[in-house]
Amino acid sequence: MRALRWPLLAATLLCLIGCLGDPVGPGGTLVVRRLAPLDSILVGAPGRPLPTAITFEAVDGDGRPVRGAGVVWTLAGTNGRLDQAPGVTDSRGQFSVVWVLGTRASEPQGLTAQVAEGRHKAAVTVAAVAKPVEVSSIAFTAHDTVVVKLGVAAPMAVKATDPFGNQFVPAGVRFVSLDTSLCTIDSVGSVRARKRGFGRVVVLAATASDTAWVHPTQVVQAILAVPDTLRFHSLGQIASLNVQLLDDQGLSVKDSLAVDSVVVDTVAKIQAGSTYTVRSVSNGMTPVILRAGLVAQTVQVVVNQKVASVKLSASHTTFDALGDTVHLAAAVSDSMGAPLANQVLSYSANDTSVATASAAGVVTSKGNGTTWVRSRAYNGVADSVAVVVAQQVARVVAKRDSVLLDALQAVLPVQATPVDRLGASVTAAALTYATGSPSIATIDATGDIRAIANGTTLVTATYGSDTAKVAVRVTQRPVRVLVPSDTVRFVALGETQAIQGIAVDSLGYAVSSAVQGLRVTDTTVMRQVDSITVQSRANGTTVETFTVSGISAKVTIVVAQVAVRVTASIVFSQPILALAGGTAVPLNCASYDRNGSAIPTPPTVTSIAGTVSSGPCGQSVVRASGLDTLRVQAGNVVANVPVSVAVAPVADGPMGQPIVVDSFLPNSYRWTPSVRRNSAGLIELYLTQYPYGTSQYPRGNLYRFVSADGLNFHNDGVVLSYAPDSCAPDGSGIENVAVAPRSDGPGWRMFYAGGSWGCYGWQVFSAVSTDERNWVKEDGVRLSNGGELFTPPSPPSGVPWPVGEGMTIDRLTDGRWRIITASFDHVLNPAPDDHWQISEWLSGDQVNWTYSSIILRASQMPPEGQGSVYSPSIVQLAPGLFRMFFTADNRHVSSPRHSTLWTAVSTDKQTWQVEGELLGVSGVDLYYATIIDGRLYFLSNVSGAAWAPVPRVATIQMP
Repeated sequence: MRALRWPLLAATLLCLIGCLGDPVGPGGTLVVRRLAPLDSILVGAPGRPLPTAITFEAVDGDGRPVRGAGVVWTLAGTNGRLDQAPGVTDSRGQFSVVWVLGTRASEPQGLTAQVAEGRHKAAVTVAAVAKPVEVSSIAFTAHDTVVVKLGVAAPMAVKATDPFGNQFVPAGVRFVSLDTSLCTIDSVGSVRARKRGFGRVVVLAATASDTAWVHPTQVVQAILAVPDTLRFHSLGQIASLNVQLLDDQGLSVKDSLAVDSVVVDTVAKIQAGSTYTVRSVSNGMTPVILRAGLVAQTVQVVVNQKVASVKLSASHTTFDALGDTVHLAAAVSDSMGAPLANQVLSYSANDTSVATASAAGVVTSKGNGTTWVRSRAYNGVADSVAVVVAQQVARVVAKRDSVLLDALQAVLPVQATPVDRLGASVTAAALTYATGSPSIATIDATGDIRAIANGTTLVTATYGSDTAKVAVRVTQRPVRVLVPSDTVRFVALGETQAIQGIAVDSLGYAVSSAVQGLRVTDTTVMRQVDSITVQSRANGTTVETFTVSGISAKVTIVVAQVAVRVTASIVFSQPILALAGGTAVPLNCASYDRNGSAIPTPPTVTSIAGTVSSGPCGQSVVRASGLDTLRVQAGNVVANVPVSVAVAPVADGPMGQPIVVDSFLPNSYRWTPSVRRNSAGLIELYLTQYPYGTSQYPRGNLYRFVSADGLNFHNDGVVLSYAPDSCAPDGSGIENVAVAPRSDGPGWRMFYAGGSWGCYGWQVFSAVSTDERNWVKEDGVRLSNGGELFTPPSPPSGVPWPVGEGMTIDRLTDGRWRIITASFDHVLNPAPDDHWQISEWLSGDQVNWTYSSIILRASQMPPEGQGSVYSPSIVQLAPGLFRMFFTADNRHVSSPRHSTLWTAVSTDKQTWQVEGELLGVSGVDLYYATIIDGRLYFLSNVSGAAWAPVPRVATIQMP
C-alpha cells in the first residue's frame, strides 16, 4: 500500500506544473466579448473617428479575466485606421481602441480583434456604417429649365457632396422663390405655379447654395359650354351661353376667348362676348361650334314653340233640350304672342252628366245643370267656357196603355214621362197622378200603381196641359201553398193534428184555404182520421200530400216521442249494492211521453261519483265502491236514484301466504293475531303464544312482532304478561288488542282481552304507554262480561257475557269513543247461548264503557256461518261507506265444524249487510281477521290436525 503512493504524487505534481504554464488551462475556453458600446451596428461619418472608444474583454471558460494576452487588429474600409490600439490585455483582461472609419460611404466598415493566449485564440468582429453628414457643395439635379403646370406641384431634387466626394441628401435644406407672384416653393422643394412666365428658385445648405429656372405654363385642353343645349319655346326668345376654356388640370384659362360659328343661321343668331347671347329665329335645330386652337366644342340650339295661350269661343252655350250640340273655336299662341298652327287640343267637361265635349270640340248637352267645358293643349295650357242646360217640357208620354196586376199589394210604375223637344225625359218635371177607383187600385205621388182588390180602373199622369192615360186590371193568381210549418212534429203516440194550408198569390195574400186530396204515405207511422186530420201511431218520418186551389203541397211528418216522465229504481234485495266489479247494475228504468206511452229508447244513466259506468239503462256495470247518485235521463227529464255501491273484495288466493317470522316461542302455538301501523310507520303484529303440554288451562303472554314491509316480521318480545295468579282477572292470558291515542293525556292506550278460564272468564282491560313499546296495565275492567271482581263465582253462570274476541276502536263525531268487538248477547232470560255476536260499546273517556247493542248477529249469516261471528276489522271504502272483515263458523249448528273469513258492508257502522265468504278452503279452518293497508292477517289450521295455527296474510283488492 505504501509503495503505490509515490507514483500518484508524481503525476499530481506534473499536472500542477502544466496548469501553471497555461492560464486558461489545458481543457479551458477563451472568450472575447464587446463591453461598450453595445449597438449591433455602429454609425459614424466617413473619414471621422467614432464618437466612443470600443472596449473588449477576454475571459476563460469560468468567466475569469485573461491578463496579458496578445491582441491583433484587422480593419475593413478604404483609408480606415485605429488610434491608440493596445497589443495586449490589461490586468482586468480588457482592451480599448478608437476607430476612424473609411472615407468611402458605399463600402462596408469592419473591425476584428483577435486575442491569443498559449494554444488558445478567440476573435470578435464589429460592423459599422459610414454615413455622410458634412456639406461641401449642393446642386439641383435638373440641368434645364423646369416646366411647372398650374395646379400641379413640381418637385425640385437636390444633392450634397462631402469633403471625400460622397453624395447624399442633406438635412436642414432651405428653398427660396425669387418671384413669389409667379411661383412658390415649400420646405421639401415642391414648386407651385401661380401664373404663366419664367422665374428662379434657390436652395441653401450650410454655406453652400444653387439656383435653377422654372417655367409656369397653361395649355387649353377643353372648352366648357353651359348649357350644352339651348332650348327655345318661343320665337324671338333670347338666352345666354357661358363659355370657359380649361387646361389639362381643369383650371380656367382666363386670358383667351373661343371662336364661334352657327351652322344654320336661319334658326338662331349668336353674339360673342364675355357671355354669349343667342336669339331664336324659327322652329328647328342647329349646332353652334366653339374653337380654341385644335380644341372644339359644339352646343346644340333647339327652337320648338310651345303653347302659352288658348282662347275659346262659341255661337251659344245655353241648351233647352238634351242631345243638342254646338262647335267650339280655339286660337293658340306662344309666350311671345306668335301663333301656333296645326295644334291638337283636347276637350273635356267638368261634369259629363251635364254636357260632353268631343275631340273635335263639339259640345253635347246631357243633363240639366251647369258645367265648364275646357280646351287643353298638350302642355297643359287651357281655356274654359260655361255651359248651361235647362230642359223645357214639350209633352207627356206613357210607355204602355194598360197594366195587369196578379197579386194584391203588387206595385208597378205607371211609366209616364215628361219629355223635351228632342224627346229626352225631363226628370225635374213633377207629374200629377190620379185613379178612377181607389178601392181597386191606387197610385202614389211617384207614379206607383198598387193593387187593392180584384177589378178594373183608369189612372192618369198630367203635367200642365199634357195628360197620359193607362188602364189597370187586378186579377189574383195563386202561385204556392203556405203551411204553418214544413214539418209537423208529434211528441207523443195517439196525438192528433189537422193539416192546414193556404194558397197565396206571389206576394203572399190568401186566395183559398180549402185543403183537398190529403194522402198519408206511410200508414205505419201515421193514421188519417178524416179529410184533414191525422193521428200518430209510431215513431218515424213520413210525408203527407194535398192541394189547395189546384196547387200541390206536402208536409213532412215526424213522430218522435218526447219524455215527460222517467222512472228508475234499483232492484236489489239489500240496501247496499254489493256486487263483483263488472257486474251489470240491476237498474229498472223507463220513460213515457205526455200521453203515457212508453218510449222504446232506454234512458241514459250517468254516475255522479263514478261508481258505475255511464251508458244506456241496462248496460251500466259496477266499477267502484262509494255513495253515489245515478242520474237517469231521457231528453230533458231526469230521475235521480241514490245508490250505495260496494264492489266485492278480491283476494290474491284462497289462503294468502304465510308471513315470515324470525322466531316464535318454542313448543307453543300462536293465537288471536292483531295488527296495526304504529306512529313510526312500522307494522306491528300482536300474537298470544300458548305453551304446549300443560295439564291445566294454557296460559299465554302477548308478544309483539315488527315489520317494515308487512311480510317479514321480527320478534320484539313480550308486550304484556298474564298475572302470576291463574285466577286473577287476566291470569290465563292476554289476547286481541286495539290501540288508540289516549284521551286523558299524552301517549297511547291499549285495550286487550284478558281472562281466567276457571274464575272470571274473559273481558277487556287496558294498558297505557308513551312509546308504544313499554305498556303499563291500568286498574279496572273496561268492557265487562257481567261478572263481579271479588270472590270468583262458579263459571259460567256468573259471567253471562264474555267479551273481547277481536276488537277495533274509533272516535265518533260527537267526541265519544266506540269499540266494536265480539261478545255474547246481553240478555238474561233466556240465558245467552254460546254464540259470539259483534257488538258496539261506547265511552266518553276511554275508561268507563257501556254496552250499546249487537250490530251483527250470527243469525244474519248463512247456515255455514251461524255458529259465531267475531274478530271484526273495519276499513272505509269511500266517504260514508265501510267494510268489516270478520270470522264466522258453524259451531253448535252443523258439523264438521268449519271456520272461514267473511265481509260485510255498512253506511253507518250500525247496520251491517253481509257480503259473503272472502277466504275459506275445505279442510282448513281460518281464524281472526285484521285488515291494514290492503293486507288481511289471519290464522290457519288444518281441520282435525294437530293444533298449530299458522299466521298468514292475503292481499285484498277493493275497487
